[in-house]
Amino acid sequence: MLHKAVYVPEHLRATTAPETTQSSIEVHYEKHGIDRQHTVVIDHKNFNQGDDKYTPANFADLNTKSIVRNTAYSLSGTLIGWVEESITFNWEVLPWTVVASEKQFSAVIVEGEPDEQGQTGLDITGENGNELLWHSGAVDGLKITFNIKGPAGGVWRFTITNRNDFELTGRMVNTGNAAVTGIAGSGPVELTIKPLKPWTGIIRATELYLTINGVEVQIVPKFKQTGQEPGPTYRYMIKQVN
Repeated sequence: MLHKAVYVPEHLRATTAPETTQSSIEVHYEKHGIDRQHTVVIDHKNFNQGDDKYTPANFADLNTKSIVRNTAYSLSGTLIGWVEESITFNWEVLPWTVVASEKQFSAVIVEGEPDEQGQTGLDITGENGNELLWHSGAVDGLKITFNIKGPAGGVWRFTITNRNDFELTGRMVNTGNAAVTGIAGSGPVELTIKPLKPWTGIIRATELYLTINGVEVQIVPKFKQTGQEPGPTYRYMIKQVN
C-alpha cells in the first residue's frame, strides 16, 4: 500500500463545465523496472452537507469533480501481485483537520458595464449610474456584457431578484452557448434582461447581481471605485418604464 501527501489548490467547476476541465492527478510509478503512469479523477460523487465536512455554499452549482477548500483528499495505491501488471487507486474525502492555514487567493476581476450605444430603449440614470431604465417599446431586451477574468477557476453566477416580472438569459460570446453561470477566465458573457409583462403604467423593477464561488461581488463601477460592499440597493436596478 502506497500513501502520498500532496497539496492541491482549490479548483471549482460549474455543473456546465466540460469534462476536459475535470480535476485529476497523474500518478507516475515503477513496477517490474518499467515506468508507468495512471490518471486518477477526483470526484466527490456527492457533497456531504453534514457537520463533518466543509460544504461550499454554492454546492448545487458545482460539478462533483471539483477540488474544494477545507477538505483533505487521501489517495491510496495498492500494487497487486508480483506478476500482474496492475495497480488499484482509491480516493477518500476527509474533513480538514489543520487548525490554522493560510492561502492567498487571486483577486476578483470583473470587466463590463451597461452601454447606451446601440440600445435606444436604455437610459442609464441615478447618482451612481446603477439605475437602468428600460423602455417597453424596445423588444430585444436590455443587454450587458461582462467578462469575469478572476479568480481563475472561480464559479460565477448572475441572478435577478424579480423573476415574476423579468427574464434573465445569457450567451457566452466566444461559443454562443447559453449561460448565466460559468467559470472565470472562460471569456465574456452577454446578458439579456427582458420584462415579461407589457407596460401598464406600473413601474416594475429588478436588481441584477453577481456571485463568485457563492459570494456576491460588486459590479457597479461607481460602487467599486468607492469600495461599497455589494448587496440590496447597491446593485444594478433595472426598471421597466413607459
